Amino acid sequence: MGLMLAGIEGGGARGQQVGPIVGWGNNSNGQSEPPPELDREYRAVSAGHQHSVAIRADGSLVAWGDTFFGQSPVPENLRYSKYKAISAGYIHSLAVIDHPGFPDHETVVAWGYNFFGACDIPVELQGQAVLAIAAGENVSFAIRKSDGKLFAWGQGATCGDSVPTCQCPPGQWNPTDIGLSPELNVGFAAIAATGHYAIAQRNDKTLHVWGANDACQVTTAPLGVCDSFTAGHKHGIVIRPTVSSSAEFFGWGHSLYGQERTVAIPCPPNCGVCFGTTCYKPPPSPFPSVLTFARFKGGYYHTTGQRSNGWLVAWGNNEYNQCNVPAGAFFDFSANYYACLAIETLSDTDAYANADGGSGSPRFSLSDIAAFNGRLGAGDSRADCNGDGQLTVSDLTCFLWRFERARRMHPN
Repeated sequence: MGLMLAGIEGGGARGQQVGPIVGWGNNSNGQSEPPPELDREYRAVSAGHQHSVAIRADGSLVAWGDTFFGQSPVPENLRYSKYKAISAGYIHSLAVIDHPGFPDHETVVAWGYNFFGACDIPVELQGQAVLAIAAGENVSFAIRKSDGKLFAWGQGATCGDSVPTCQCPPGQWNPTDIGLSPELNVGFAAIAATGHYAIAQRNDKTLHVWGANDACQVTTAPLGVCDSFTAGHKHGIVIRPTVSSSAEFFGWGHSLYGQERTVAIPCPPNCGVCFGTTCYKPPPSPFPSVLTFARFKGGYYHTTGQRSNGWLVAWGNNEYNQCNVPAGAFFDFSANYYACLAIETLSDTDAYANADGGSGSPRFSLSDIAAFNGRLGAGDSRADCNGDGQLTVSDLTCFLWRFERARRMHPN
């Protein structure tokens, strides 16, 4: 999955922050939780279908989850380099090397399932620095740094599970056919992709969208100026400026679970038992102003947004509780298929868990829980741990979760 970030696209280090990974949602292959033997400090994370990839604090790569197609662990020949960006696709992954001063600096590498050639870097791109990467379903995308040219390779014409040579019916477009003449295929700066379609942004902030169109995710996409964008499996979201100098949220494409909307929809059909947050979670109401969001990530049939304070909110399909976001601030996150991963901002978690303000040893103790309970009982707004504007027992549950995270990270 491609992730929209400044600079190198894909999951990438945002500054030099490091922290532990938190995962939620489907964990059928262990993809939502790093194995306990791995490090606890990570710079970036990206969630694939049944596997996950992360960049450690030292810049090295690690992958876990499903191993059937070689998507994890990281191949031996790629374990000794440093990396600055990652993108986990359906059953393959991309990464950008971080070797300043060496010929391979900012070049892209790939591993995993390669039947359709998604891991075969185009000859024209080999040895070239890239500005952005995105991994979809058996298809890969990149932007060359020197001229902003888009590259797409892997599975061609998409007709369900057919091979690339199939004849596609109307509306099924080829994700490896970018659809631009050579003189127009320049000046791109960022990209997001999932499934078999992609969204790329030019330096002037306008968009180009191409690929599969089975949910009208291509033909209904806005192509004007936008400040932020993301691609879900068959839906997309942008934040775009308006004539009043404000901004608006705009979603399009697949809408069965309301993942591209800002208002709730009736209980979706074909969803089984639907109550509370089972199988479907509506967007927050009232929907926060887009100005309070820093960025969005599109999953399979759900969307996750990050507020300006680092906290996350999610809505859409919730079959695996992928929309039940844990409390706390995160500096990197990835929404993909039926699971999500995020990296905690430790300073936020530590400060909140240290409710009594003590600096002794142990730093986190029962006195912090007592202090928080005091705030909650007194109606102190600082006790609104889950940020819903109400003080309830759920805030205590939220605090205990954050307290335990801080205590585990600082055992003494």
